Parts: sequence; structure tokens; C-alpha cells
Amino acid sequence: MKGQQTRSWKQRIVSLLICLIVGWLVYVEVMNVVAWHFAREWGRTHLNLALVPTPLADTKIDVLTGLLIQKFDISVQVPWKAIERDQTTNGVFVASFKDGGGILIFDRTFEVDGAEIMRGTTARQQKLMNGVFGSRTLGSNYELMAAEVKATPAEVKWWLPQATNIRTGILLVNKSMNVGKANAIHLIRSDAFRGFQYGDPDVSPYFVQLDLFDLSDNHYKIIITGKKENRQVITQAQINAIIASFHRSPDGATNLSSSSG
Repeated sequence: MKGQQTRSWKQRIVSLLICLIVGWLVYVEVMNVVAWHFAREWGRTHLNLALVPTPLADTKIDVLTGLLIQKFDISVQVPWKAIERDQTTNGVFVASFKDGGGILIFDRTFEVDGAEIMRGTTARQQKLMNGVFGSRTLGSNYELMAAEVKATPAEVKWWLPQATNIRTGILLVNKSMNVGKANAIHLIRSDAFRGFQYGDPDVSPYFVQLDLFDLSDNHYKIIITGKKENRQVITQAQINAIIASFHRSPDGATNLSSSSG
């Protein structure tokens, strides 16, 4: 009798464990189906999330004769000469020019260290996040953005491990904040900087965002756009020249001066 009770108790434990395992597997499967569904719908309404980085088709570097802008701790030359209005608000320098162009320069000290945040603050969190994203992806903000721009909604599959779908989902959220309405993503690399260009200057909405990282992983963001006119205000060769002129400035004072390039 006692042996039968023992077997019955063990059977109940095994049955409970089996039910828990089955329930967990069903939960994981359901969550993966939900993640796949939302990724698919999100991709249908935000088509540019399917974009992946490509090399620039035009690598020519124009000769710029416009203003040399020194703001925060950077110096950069632009193709426009006559400034119409400029202001600095909440770590962003905004300038518009009489011939239609405009530029926004962001103070890098205001940029969020996304890689550090995602790594976590405890050893347990760091182990977990490195297991999901990989230590290389979380090793720098450049590597994190490089992983983001490569992620696409099509990578989320209902049959993949949940951790894989979670990784792709988080990367896609970050990507959506950077890509905006851009029609392309291009790779940028020079001796001093590497990064990404969002958008083409000759395709609507004629908006270009540059995210540049130096060798110390400092993040510099520049946006080039028109004022209100829905038209092209800059060429790719001029953007290449802006990037080529970009360098760290010894002081953070604002300076707008003419230059012959």
C-alpha cells in the first residue's frame, strides 16, 4: 500500500512537471507567434525598416566654399555662405541659410550611451544581455547601431528561439528611431570616423542624417535638410565634403566664418 502511495505521489509530481513544461512551451510558442505577427505588420506599415546598409553610389568629394561652423567641440564646413538664422536649444545647434539649406548639429555630451544602458549595471544583467545580444554588439555604440541597421522585420520568425526574436525586436525599435522616413542607409568610413548616413539628398524627403563615431566611440549627429521647400538643397558630393571637413575643435565656442575650402 505504501509503495503504491509513493508511486502515486511520484506520478503526480511527474505529471505536474510535464504540464508545466508543456505550458511553458505553449507560452513561448504563442509569444513567438505574437512577435512574428507584430513584426510583420510593423514592417508593412514602415517599409524602410527593411533597409540594410549599402555603400554610397557617389563617393566624389566636392570643393566647399561656404561657412566653417565651429560648435560644441566640432568643426565642419558647409556649402552655404549666407546664414539666415541660427540658435542653440537643448544641446542642438540649428542654422538655416538664405539659399535654402539647413543644418542641425547635436552636442555629443547629450547623446545617450545606449550600449552602456543595455549592458546593465550588475554582473547578472551583463551576463544576460551579452547572452542575448553578444558582447561585441554591446561593446560600443557604433557596434550597437551597426547591429540595429542590419535588423529587419523579416528576421522575426515564429519558430525561432524567443531570445532571438527579443533581440531582433529591440534592435528594430532602436532602428525605427534612427531611420525615421529615410529612403536609404549608407555606410560611412574614413581614417578618423565610421558611421551611417540615413537618407539620400536627391530623393524625397531630401533629408539626411549623419551618425558618426570616432575611434573613442564618441557619437556625433548631424542632420542636413531644407527649410520648408520640398526640394533638394545639397548633393551627395557636398555631403561627402562635409564629412571630410569634420573634425574635433579645440574649444566649444560657436563660430561661423567664411572659408574658401
